[in-house]
Amino acid sequence: MILDMRIEKYISLLTGATVTKSRSGGAAGSMIKIEFSNNSTILTYCSWRVEHNERVLASSNDNIEAVNGLVAKTVKLLEGKKIKSIAISNQYDLIISFEEKYSLKLFCDISYSYSEYETSLTKNWELWIPYEDISFTVNNSFEVEEGKYY
Repeated sequence: MILDMRIEKYISLLTGATVTKSRSGGAAGSMIKIEFSNNSTILTYCSWRVEHNERVLASSNDNIEAVNGLVAKTVKLLEGKKIKSIAISNQYDLIISFEEKYSLKLFCDISYSYSEYETSLTKNWELWIPYEDISFTVNNSFEVEEGKYY
């Protein structure tokens, strides 16, 4: 599998951006929506894990209760943190490293078979970049779909 270089370029533009808003839990379940200081957004559908000092704080399988659940509280800890680096695998898994030794790891685990049983699970994660009028979706075939933001 060859990594789509356009998404790699746009993912790298997040380096140095600060998380302005990060939400999960409640009606969103284990999905995370992260908004950045450069007006970009990442929306996750796949499995994920938040770590601090290489210790797991929460994962997408933890309590998704709104506001007070482990998922909601943990994801909120990313707010105000600046991205130090982002690594992307050939299968589009992401490791986002933040200042203060926080990290968010996304695991693209929504695969081909999901579309056979559940039509709503066809995405792993999305990147929205309004100022460029572009969006990227990593689908359940581990391919990048590029589109307009608006």
